[in-house]
Amino acid sequence: MKTNIKKYFAIGVSWFLFTFCSNSPKNTFLSNYYIENDSIPSLFLGNMEEGGILNYSDIYDTLSFVKLETNPEALIGRVSKVEILKNGDFLIFDNANAGIFVFSSKGTFLNFIGHRGNGEKEYITPEDVVYDTYNDEIIVWDHNKMHLMFFHTDGKYIRKIKLPWYIGTLQVLDKEHIVVFMNHGDDIEHGYGYNIKVLDRDGVLVSEGLPYSEQFGTFNPACKMAFSVYNDTLFCNPPYSSIVYEVTKDSVLPRYFLDFGDCAIPKEWFGHMDNREMNQRLGHNPDLAYCGSFHEATNYFLLNIVKNRMVNIGLYPKQRNIESLYASFLWNDLYGLVSSNVIQTVRGNKVVSVLYADQFEPYQEVLEKESNSEVVRKNIVDKLYGTTFMSLFSKNNVAEKVREHIMSSRFEITSEERSFIQGIKRSDNPILQIGILK
Repeated sequence: MKTNIKKYFAIGVSWFLFTFCSNSPKNTFLSNYYIENDSIPSLFLGNMEEGGILNYSDIYDTLSFVKLETNPEALIGRVSKVEILKNGDFLIFDNANAGIFVFSSKGTFLNFIGHRGNGEKEYITPEDVVYDTYNDEIIVWDHNKMHLMFFHTDGKYIRKIKLPWYIGTLQVLDKEHIVVFMNHGDDIEHGYGYNIKVLDRDGVLVSEGLPYSEQFGTFNPACKMAFSVYNDTLFCNPPYSSIVYEVTKDSVLPRYFLDFGDCAIPKEWFGHMDNREMNQRLGHNPDLAYCGSFHEATNYFLLNIVKNRMVNIGLYPKQRNIESLYASFLWNDLYGLVSSNVIQTVRGNKVVSVLYADQFEPYQEVLEKESNSEVVRKNIVDKLYGTTFMSLFSKNNVAEKVREHIMSSRFEITSEERSFIQGIKRSDNPILQIGILK
């Protein structure tokens, strides 16, 4: 593991080591002290090249698409979350439309998970959903009713429990425990408020950590992407933090340090502003970078990195002899032309992203007029990376670099690929992109 030897003081969101006291949550204590940067693995991300470009073939061995069936009973607007079930089926959450669906591994609509309503087995405002791989169940957080609702994967209702607080997101820790990330300081008058609470499956508080009264001050944003799982290890990367924590039933311990170098958010910003103020300040300092989501895979760490108002993708290798990869732009030279920088979920070496039907329209327009692959490529570059794109990304000749990269890359449109792209309609449900990492 590559490590940078550099000391840093444990202050603010990025610099604390917190521990639990699982026997009595009221006596949960906080330890803050110097942490040596060589005491946890460090991922150096400070050498990110602006406008970096990667081919999909640099990242993935194979690429495939799963078209989610466009069923009039199950229309999806925007996908908020994707989970992969044990049998390979997909759990799809559309937060804006309060829809929770299960599709087969081939994209066939199978069933809903619950329904919106005020009935005993219904939810009003589903704000998050998670798949419990240990018990093969689906857990829905109804923000309005403050309920955790449990369902079988076929949609049959099991039970529900009421929580005394509002939460931002949740994840399953093990067969007996659920972890929630808070989004309000609701219990601050009773002592410390904590960002992370570990509950048993009846909702009883087992332990808690990451005190926001000490850690954040008024700064405590909700975050749907705070948690990720790798080989039954649960990670938490709090919003804007440079620390990735490992969460267990009894502890929250720093596991990885994300070293953004000169691009890091100054630590003095934390604890003095709320989420809105943080976003405003970042808007005035676009060269600063932070992690939007963190995933550990078999051979890489995958990060969505926000910098210059763009979502970038970073791949940090676990082997020292492999260089890290970073890109603001991805060129899909494998299959389907359309690419996505946003990672929805990672399981082992499988990466799932979401594409929408309207993203294919520019490619469809070009393919309708041309059959020669080289002419298609030139027309795509002119259409997608033309004057408008050049004006938006003129800094450091980024747009020109993208155009040159695409023109010099391998390019061939197969009849199968052409048929797939042209078969997508604007009214279709989203398409899942499945990449298998190298």
